[in-house]
This record gives sequence, structure tokens and C-alpha cells, in this order.
Amino acid sequence: MADSAEDVGQDRNDVDSENTLSREREIATTDEKLLRERVRQAGSVKNALGIENDLYEALYSRAFHFLRLGYANRAQTLFFVLCALDGGEVNNWLGFGACLQARGETELALAAFEYATKLQPQSPSAHLRRLGVLIQMKIYDEAREALEQFDATVNSADETSLIEAAAPFRMVLEMSDD
Repeated sequence: MADSAEDVGQDRNDVDSENTLSREREIATTDEKLLRERVRQAGSVKNALGIENDLYEALYSRAFHFLRLGYANRAQTLFFVLCALDGGEVNNWLGFGACLQARGETELALAAFEYATKLQPQSPSAHLRRLGVLIQMKIYDEAREALEQFDATVNSADETSLIEAAAPFRMVLEMSDD
């Protein structure tokens, strides 16, 4: 039995659609490889796209301003963009984590703070933020480790505000020993 003209036409359309999708996948894969290479060479998406530092700093300033005013949702969106533009900047991750923590997303906040400590192990701020969320989550053993890391990185002469900020966390950990 021979295929009807309608069936043959449908088969041709299916093949054409498949060929088009295959070509689109090839183009997308090539574009992705080119973009990845450009980002690798430039060091960040921000640099690869040629975003000026003034614009980048304005975005950070606006995000920080929203966070300080208590607009965690708005700030989180901007910090997310900043993390995407320059994932190697520790302050972007600290801001993003602070927004997540303010919104009650403590597990994601912890992940952001842990990433910040890996990016910049000598950042007392990153260890302090991690310490705070661990205490909030009542993970005291890890919080003690975070406090030790904080103590090892903080410069007592220059960072008294950070030391003062750690005091309540120390007290919680001392009381949790009982």
C-alpha cells in the first residue's frame, strides 16, 4: 500500500523541523563555546560584555542601598545580577547571602556565605556572615569552626566593628556548651 501524499508531506515537514532544530542546536553550542571562551579570557561576564566600572558600581550601590532600607527582594535581584556579572567578587556573594538570610532562605544564604569564604578565605566578613547563619540554623559545631576562622582572619586593630558584631555569637556558643 502506498503512502498518501499527505503522509509523505508530513514526513518531509518532520525531517525539515528536525534539521532546523539540529542546526539551531549547533549554532547555540557554538555561541556558548565562544561566550565561555570570551568570559574565560576576560575574567568575568562583566569584562566580557565591556560593562563600565561606573555602571557596575552604581548597581552595587543601589543593591546595597535597597538592602539597608529593608527591601531584600529588590536587593536580591540586583545582587544576583552582580554575582552573574562577576562571580569572583566576594562582596556580591555577601550581599546576595544577606538578602537570602533576610528573606528566611537560610540554607541558600549559608551556601552564598560559604562560597564567599572559599573565594576569599582571609575575609573576616565572610566568616562572620557564615557564623551568623549557622547560629540561626542552630548548627553549633560548624558555628564554632566558623568563629575560629573568623578569629584567625580578623585584624583586631582595624576591624573593631566586626569584633563587636561577633560578640553576641560568642555568647550564644558559650551558652550552647551547657
